[in-house]
Amino acid sequence: MSMSKVSNSLRVLLLLSKNGKMSGEQLASLLELSDRSIRKHIEDLSMAGFAIHTIRGRNGGYVLETNPLWNSFLKQNELDKLSELVRRQRAIDPDDPAVQQLEFKLQQLSNLDHTIVMSSYSINTDFLHVDFIKNQLKTCVTKQLKAIINYQSASSGSTTRTIHTYYFIQHNAHEYCVAYCEKRQRFLTFKLNRIESILISDQPFDKNASFSLEQFLGTNSLFNDSYDIEMLVKKDIYMWFRDTKWTANQTIEEYNEHYYLFKGKMYGLSEVKQFILRFGSNARLLSPKKLCEEIRQEIKKMQEI
Repeated sequence: MSMSKVSNSLRVLLLLSKNGKMSGEQLASLLELSDRSIRKHIEDLSMAGFAIHTIRGRNGGYVLETNPLWNSFLKQNELDKLSELVRRQRAIDPDDPAVQQLEFKLQQLSNLDHTIVMSSYSINTDFLHVDFIKNQLKTCVTKQLKAIINYQSASSGSTTRTIHTYYFIQHNAHEYCVAYCEKRQRFLTFKLNRIESILISDQPFDKNASFSLEQFLGTNSLFNDSYDIEMLVKKDIYMWFRDTKWTANQTIEEYNEHYYLFKGKMYGLSEVKQFILRFGSNARLLSPKKLCEEIRQEIKKMQEI
């Protein structure tokens, strides 16, 4: 039995937690597993203490009673349940380095305050959904086909858009696509983890040969306000910090016996401040100096509140 068993069990848990009821066929398709394997993962999760109900019938599927990974934070007893799954695999294959690393990460999460746990999972646990959306959009780019998406807009709520996808870009820790929106009749950025569902149309679109990505980004508010970050990160949180691509051009290297040095270009003052403050005393901003003063003022306001 390999590490993939535990990994896939955790992915089943994430999918059920994110999407609510899902059929065995849906889970098997997304994870590229057999229906029999999905049933075994459900059994393993149930034995580990997660309440997963099986609904029979035509519209049946699996439902996770609680929502352990997508709550505002992970409770200790929920971390313990995840750790139990890993310990079982460790007993079967004690020398598997991937299992050892996963066990270490869960131990680190148990030792961190809830703000850090919330932040790490808010970024990292959407990977299956984002990967699926991105792969579908890549097909649209390759075949030059329109895509119909259900999009959760921060300003206007849930909306349906028909888009012509051109490029993929990264903004801080999130991925976006640059696409022409038929509804707005202009090029926009769409955050991939806000795309709830996607349908690849059989209608092609004519690509605008005059469109310039560089020009578009230069006039887009997301990319106007940039900061070249240099920040020290304590080794205590390095194991999970390094697993996220926070910026497109990031570098992380050992600084001394206590810290790693993170460098990368980030965008938007509000988002940058949130990124730094989420790590609390586990991180130390070095530059830019103007941003250091912004952080000090933000902490002062928090103390007053």
